[in-house]
Amino acid sequence: MMSHNMRNIRFALASAAFLTGASGALAEVHEVQILNGAYFPPTVYAKTGDSIVFYNASFSEHVVGAPTKEWSSDKIPVDGSFTLLLDETTPARFEGEAHDATYMEGEIVLTAVVN
Repeated sequence: MMSHNMRNIRFALASAAFLTGASGALAEVHEVQILNGAYFPPTVYAKTGDSIVFYNASFSEHVVGAPTKEWSSDKIPVDGSFTLLLDETTPARFEGEAHDATYMEGEIVLTAVVN
């Protein structure tokens, strides 16, 4: 049986597939797994208008955010998710701390949508 969170993620991914950016290009949804001690993938290649779904596949709650504090999730429960919509001002790095205090970081390589 599919969990409620997985249904929500699948609905969000399907809905996002229909979103369009200013140029008419389809927005993409990128998934980042929160593991015990690392993000996978650690680097996300995306365009403005895309979104990143952070899915918590670790053993404990997790908070992910920009090192400069422009954005941050609430505590993401195990098997829960947080979605970040990317724009021109989205910081290039994200970070968090694993349950054992291991520092985790990732990178967003953001390119502008060309008209």
